[in-house]
Amino acid sequence: MKYTKHILKYSTITIVGYFMVFFVLWFGGGYKARPSGMTRDPLLGTGYPLSDTAEWQPLFGNCQPIYQWPGDNLDWSGGDVAPRCDLIGWAYYPFWLLIKSKNPTYALLEKDALSYDVLNSRKLPQDFKFHPLWGKDLKDALEHIIEQENNPKKASPGNPPD
Repeated sequence: MKYTKHILKYSTITIVGYFMVFFVLWFGGGYKARPSGMTRDPLLGTGYPLSDTAEWQPLFGNCQPIYQWPGDNLDWSGGDVAPRCDLIGWAYYPFWLLIKSKNPTYALLEKDALSYDVLNSRKLPQDFKFHPLWGKDLKDALEHIIEQENNPKKASPGNPPD
């Protein structure tokens, strides 16, 4: 009887702690620039994935339910599409799937031809919240996209500024 009370007590503390951490991670999360794995840098020869999506992420941790892993081809394409998570991402994976269904992933550029809706950098969705710790990268990317749209000749890498 004594052991049953201890087991019940510690189980309750563990479950309450698990959900308290979840709520902190959830309410502290937001959108940040993330690589989908579908757009890779061919110039370096490493196939390094470029940040091509705006994806909701928890305050700490990483959870990407759809990620294109590198393949064996010369351009690193053709790999498996599978989740990409760290320990926190896996610990709360079912909950992140529910949250991500309400916070869709957006493509940053139309030219990448991803299966996501392209994020309108001039008019963000009403519930769009930048990640408090890593959202600055996404803000900078959106400002760069707006600059390219306003001055396509000036902003392109092949044309030096006047």
